[in-house]
Formats: sequence, structure tokens, C-alpha cells
Amino acid sequence: MLLLLLPLQACTTPEPPSVPVPVPVPVPVPAAEPVPAANLAPQPSPEGEGEEVPAPSPAPEPTPTPTPTSAPAPAPAPAPVAEPAPPPPPTPEPEPAPPPTPRTWTLQPRTGALYVLVRYDRGTALSNLAHDHTIAATGWQGTVRWQADDPTACAVDITVPVSGLVVDPPGLRAKAGLEGDTPEDDKPKIQENMWGKKQLEKDRFPTISFVSTRCEGDPANPTVRGRLTIHGVTRDVSLPMKVSATDDRFTASGVLDLKGTTYGFDPYSAALGAVKNQDALRLVIDVTGR
Repeated sequence: MLLLLLPLQACTTPEPPSVPVPVPVPVPVPAAEPVPAANLAPQPSPEGEGEEVPAPSPAPEPTPTPTPTSAPAPAPAPAPVAEPAPPPPPTPEPEPAPPPTPRTWTLQPRTGALYVLVRYDRGTALSNLAHDHTIAATGWQGTVRWQADDPTACAVDITVPVSGLVVDPPGLRAKAGLEGDTPEDDKPKIQENMWGKKQLEKDRFPTISFVSTRCEGDPANPTVRGRLTIHGVTRDVSLPMKVSATDDRFTASGVLDLKGTTYGFDPYSAALGAVKNQDALRLVIDVTGR
């Protein structure tokens, strides 16, 4: 009997209207706090026991709060950079060598030669009786100031006593390229004629001198310019020279052509001009100094 009534009751008893059950809205929970377990349980419907209420959607996973990390360790201090060593003091440049200074050389009459070559006139009537001669200077004095790399620093000063002029001393004729020798008996007369009034007049003009004014050109082959005084007359002359200078020796050589009439005296003549010398004279210089 009861079995029959139960279905009938089920058919005749009206079903109460469904009431929408509100879905619980998840409440944001602070990430740091855990969600209570009670809130996660299913909530009973206010009407009708036994009906299941849908379970709420699971709460979102709490956003992990970044765990505070310890402050980064300070970077190690950079190692001190060694200061570069100061550069060594500059090596002082060597002092420039002082320019060479001119040296003064004393000329040596005994080891040099200073002479004049006199030639006779080949066109005279008695020319076969005449001879060429060398007139050597003796007892003369001279100095040369010289700087090997600067000929402009030169200075030459030579003085020859007219009384010291000698005719054809031994060996000089051969050195000058003249043949034969002059008889010794003839030499005193030739010297008297040379010193006479119409010639060098040694009593009036006792010296012959040369003083340089400048030197120029190649140090080994300079041109020496200066003032030559003979018979009281001074003229400007230029002497091309060859010069060599070492630590202990000085040598100079050269030739100067000149005329007696330029210095106020005529060539020697005799026998009314039948024997006569040339006006041209050649001064030969070959000197050494110490």
C-alpha cells in the first residue's frame, strides 16, 4: 500500500518552483592570507533541503609575492690602478762643440822658400851674355792665422828685409828649373845692382811686405787677397794658393806674377840696353809653419 501511494504522491504533489540560487562571487582574497576552508564548502540552498548547490569556482591561485631577496652585495671596489711611472727626465742633449778657432802659425824661413824668378830679355843684342836668376828672401818673418773649415778667418802678415835678398843660393836655381850655377864671383855685383838707385833702393825702402785683406774660396785652394808693398809702392794683389793644415804642420804654396814697373822701378839693363832683364817677375811662395 505504501508502495502505491508513493508514486501517486509524487505525481499529484506539485513541485515547488525553482528558485535560482545565486552563485557566490569569489571574493578576492589578499594574496598573503590563506583562504578559509569554510568558504570553499558548498553552501546549502535556503529552500529545499537535499539540493546540491553548485560548488563555487575555485579561487584563483594566489599570486606569489616575490620573496624579498637580500640586497645585492656591493661590487668589489676596483683594484687601484697603479699610477704610471713618471717618464725619465729627458737626456740633456750634448753641448754643441764650440766652433773651431783659428790657429796662428809662425812661418819658418829655413824650411820654406820665398823667392822671385828674374828672367833676362832674349831680344837684346848681347842676350847671350845674360842669365836668369833667382832672388831668395832670407831673414824674413811671417805669421798665418788659419781655420781649416773657414778660409775667411785667415790673416797673413809677412815682412822681408831687402838687405836679406840673396842671388842664386845653392840649390834654388835647380828648384826653379834653371840650368847651371852662377859663378860665386858674379853674385856680389848682381846684388849691388839689385839694391841700387834704379832698382829696389834698399836704403830708402828697407822692407817688402804683404798683409792680407781677406781669403775666400775652397779651404784647400783659397784665394788670398791683400796688399803687397815693394819699393815703397803698395798694390792690391790676389794669390791663388794651395793650403794644408794639420795639428802640427801648416803648408802653403802659390805663384804671383807681377811687374817691376808697377812698383816704381825699371828692369835692370847694362851696355846701353844691350843686356836687359824682363819687366815681368814671378813671386814663388812655398812656406811651412809651426
